Amino acid sequence: MKTVILAGGFGTRLRSEVADRPKPMGLIAGKPFLQYQLEYLYSFGLTEFILCVGYKADQIMDFFGDGSSFGIQIDYAREEKPLGTAGALKNAGLNEPFLALNGDSFLRVDITQVLTFYQKVHAPVIVCRYVTDASRYGAVQFDAHQRIIAFQEKAKAHGAGWINAGIYVLNPDLMMTIPPHQKVSIEQETFPAYLERGMYAFPSEDYFIDIGTPQSYQQAQRDVDYLSPWRKIP
Repeated sequence: MKTVILAGGFGTRLRSEVADRPKPMGLIAGKPFLQYQLEYLYSFGLTEFILCVGYKADQIMDFFGDGSSFGIQIDYAREEKPLGTAGALKNAGLNEPFLALNGDSFLRVDITQVLTFYQKVHAPVIVCRYVTDASRYGAVQFDAHQRIIAFQEKAKAHGAGWINAGIYVLNPDLMMTIPPHQKVSIEQETFPAYLERGMYAFPSEDYFIDIGTPQSYQQAQRDVDYLSPWRKIP
């Protein structure tokens, strides 16, 4: 299965930490955050990647190239204008099921189990993480069968709850609902609109970090050991 990583964010809140780098290229212990993601995914045998790039795209493309020096294959979907998360994934042009990740967060989940779960439900899957304060993210509610029943916006999500951890398995049926060449949010628009067709949560309480703020970026520096590959890279 191919993997698409959203790596086009501006990282406005991180300017003090990453200077003129795109957010996924922020250095953690001297290595780009995106490299930790790719190495982690590679440790599950994933080798075909599409990076959705926009802001400072050349920095990412120059560093990773075609991926051969990392033992993987990398293609790029470059957006000439901001397309949002759904628009960027649409721009990747896939018409098959694929794994998708945000390029600014890391969840130490067993990716093999996530993909196996998708094969069981044959519907879009959102990996969810339990947090003590869901107000920064918005909450995901699901039933005993892990079928998602509601999305709660950030402003209405108070206290502990399950959040969207930024890892998905998406299918062509969902992708067809996204208009091309338009700015669309997958979290705020695509997922809520698709909910009645059937979506599932894969809950995880594994290590999670989102480098979207200076505080969490500094925390990632301290947590660098958790960003290592799941198993020995083949």
